[in-house]
This record gives sequence, C-alpha cells and structure tokens, in this order.
Amino acid sequence: MGIPNLDQVKQEAFDSDGEEAFWEAQYADLLPEHSDRFVAVHRGQVVATETTFDSLLEALTARRIDPRDTWMRFVRADRAKMLL
Repeated sequence: MGIPNLDQVKQEAFDSDGEEAFWEAQYADLLPEHSDRFVAVHRGQVVATETTFDSLLEALTARRIDPRDTWMRFVRADRAKMLL
C-alpha cells in the first residue's frame, strides 16, 4: 500500500469533513426512526440499520455494499459521545 501522497491525504480529510457534516445535518431527522441503532449510509442514503454492529456488517454484505464505502454511526437518543 505504501505511504499516501498529499492528494490522497487531502481527499481523506475532505471525505471525513463531508461525513461529519452529513451526520450533523441529518442526525435529528434520523432519530425518530433509527434511535439507538447502528446506521450505515452509502452515497448519502441510509442503506441499513441494525441493533448490533455485527448485524449491520452482515446486512451490508447481503446488499453487496462494501462497509469501507459507507459511513456508520450509532444513533443515540441522548447524543452523548463515547470516548474510546
């Protein structure tokens, strides 16, 4: 794989900013239907929601969606942030 070049690093930062902007903009809309569930988003659309992360990965695999091409988050009703 090697060391990423500057353009790749910039693209990763842009993708990360876009992901965070999506969750900030959509979180309140996702809460009523997806509260306390894992949510996967692909190309701006919710493509799977599950109660466990493992089942979310299985759902993506069943839909032939590569998890690396999705944004995944646990949508919490209280929106507390967990530090790992």
